[in-house]
Amino acid sequence: MRFSRIIMISIPLCTSFALLLSTILFLRYGSCPEGNFSCASSDMCVLQRLVCNGKADCPNGEDEDVIICSDLHGGFSSMIASLKNRTSNAFCELSNVPKQCKCKSSVLCCKSRNLTEIPTGVQGNVNGIIVMNTQIELFDTTFLNYHPSLINLGNNGLTKLPSKVFKGQIYLKKLFLIKNKLETLNGSLSVEFVNLNWLFLYDNYLTELKAKNWKMQYLTWLDASKNKLTLKNETFNRLTSLKFLYLERNMIQEINNDIFANLTNLIDLDLSWNIIKFIGPRAFASLYKLTDLLTSTHFLMLKNVQKLQLGGNARLEIGNYFFPLESLRSLNLKDIELPNLESSIFEMLTRLEIIYFKKYKYCTYVPQVKRCVPRADGLSSENDLIANDLLRWTLWTIMITTLITNSMVILRRVVSFQTSPLSLIITNLAIADMFMGVYLLIIGAGDLFYRNVYRKYAHIWVNSWTCTVAGVIAMMSSEASILFLLLISAERFLLISSPLGAHKNLTTKSAYSSCISIWLFSLLLAILPVFNWRYATRFYGKNSFCFPLHIDEPYMVGWQYSSLIFLGINSFSIIGIGLMYVGVFVSIWKTRNATTLCVNDSSFALRFIFIVMANCCCWVPIIVLKIMAFLSCDISKDIIGWIGVFILPVNSAVNPVLYTFTIPNN
Repeated sequence: MRFSRIIMISIPLCTSFALLLSTILFLRYGSCPEGNFSCASSDMCVLQRLVCNGKADCPNGEDEDVIICSDLHGGFSSMIASLKNRTSNAFCELSNVPKQCKCKSSVLCCKSRNLTEIPTGVQGNVNGIIVMNTQIELFDTTFLNYHPSLINLGNNGLTKLPSKVFKGQIYLKKLFLIKNKLETLNGSLSVEFVNLNWLFLYDNYLTELKAKNWKMQYLTWLDASKNKLTLKNETFNRLTSLKFLYLERNMIQEINNDIFANLTNLIDLDLSWNIIKFIGPRAFASLYKLTDLLTSTHFLMLKNVQKLQLGGNARLEIGNYFFPLESLRSLNLKDIELPNLESSIFEMLTRLEIIYFKKYKYCTYVPQVKRCVPRADGLSSENDLIANDLLRWTLWTIMITTLITNSMVILRRVVSFQTSPLSLIITNLAIADMFMGVYLLIIGAGDLFYRNVYRKYAHIWVNSWTCTVAGVIAMMSSEASILFLLLISAERFLLISSPLGAHKNLTTKSAYSSCISIWLFSLLLAILPVFNWRYATRFYGKNSFCFPLHIDEPYMVGWQYSSLIFLGINSFSIIGIGLMYVGVFVSIWKTRNATTLCVNDSSFALRFIFIVMANCCCWVPIIVLKIMAFLSCDISKDIIGWIGVFILPVNSAVNPVLYTFTIPNN
């Protein structure tokens, strides 16, 4: 019966996919595979790259636990320590408090949207004024009757400050103007603040501070983050007591030598998420006490720096200039491309404990650092070449299946002395598929060899000729396989679609010539990048699986060549195979009842469609993902791992099963 073999093929294939799906579900909600984070409150597993990403993935948020995710190096820890033992009196010490407000101890707190101005008739020693989430308007006389040590005017939509609104506030120690809409300070901070310690201007629209006019000799903490500051014609040299200065998320492009000239007490400086292009040669020369810093090139005088934050400055070019930072323990290089990164840049940072990169592959350059973020890339994890147990088991299963089944196909056709042209081509196709098993064996052996210590030797692995040879074998195998299928499809199309058998079968000599040509062409495609990019890792060593799909980074070195193969040769081959089989079935449909067409030919064409479908299931997802990568679509890193372990090689494991049920022995 014509469909009996189809049923026999479908049953094992469906069973295999069902078993794989069951394994995935079991490992997802059972004990966590190696390389995953286990949620303490449940059996749920979280990928390592999702740990400490700012979003809780565990039911109770264990993956964002402050103990796990904290980076406490630098000066901020001393500020936290100073706040630990503070207590407050819960009883109200004020009178005439309006109904829109509350009182706690001697602090007046107003958070009503109906409030349009700060109450003026409150009696008692008002030590703190907190007015937030209101629609107030400020005047020169707003605080005339009060002398608090704390004023918090956050999130009130303020667009301007009267120039004398803070005049006479000699006892004020902490001033918060965060999350308003201030474009200018209008000289309001130029009055004398003899006791001001903290000034928070976070999240406004300020373009300048004019700090050179400030009279804040005791100011220790200034936060002007998330504004539109450029620091042009700006200087902080009058703020000699300043210890903490936060200027991240502004529009700073240049830092001249005078901006921080007199800040000899500064211990924490953050300039991350700016567009810094130039830093003066002595911009940080006087910052002797600095322990937490963002800068670019000039670290010669900063031997005490413990924390360096360069993250977010995407245009910043990192050079070989970290060597003077003998005390550095935390280095943030997030969102910075490092195309010419070398291990020597970090060799002198012997105390470095934490480093943050944009991509996991950069972690291979710092094997001596205890903690590197991100911890995985979908292919590999912090400890292993293969990211988790599920990927590892899948690789070994497909590898063993590929080697055994293709060996059986080859042995069967050799022992039975099948010398027909079709048998010769199928034998070569099995050899090509078996090479994919050899590639998987090399990757699996590398994973075993570097188990639990992969990051320490990752740079050696991707630079090795073993990785390059593995990539060449995989490339040759995949290209030879698809070209042999194209050859078989063309031969079947010409044979069946020709009227009354006008096309002659492929001769043995032609079959030999075609097979040799395909092998030579596939080998040439695979080894040409090795000679063109003389450093082996320039093409095949860009990921731990040594295969140049370039999906995660579509414009890496050699991307044009990769695109030529996968979007050019392979795409046209798949399209050609599909069109030829459409032609085959159209021809069969038109001539089945009108001619004496050999039943075996039409039956063979129908059965052989399963081999073509298997190859389409392999290559179409890869082609689609590569196009998505060029369109800058967001592609999960987990998919990249499954492409290398399952989607790409599974066709080589399935083909022998299809041969057994679809291809005749003669």
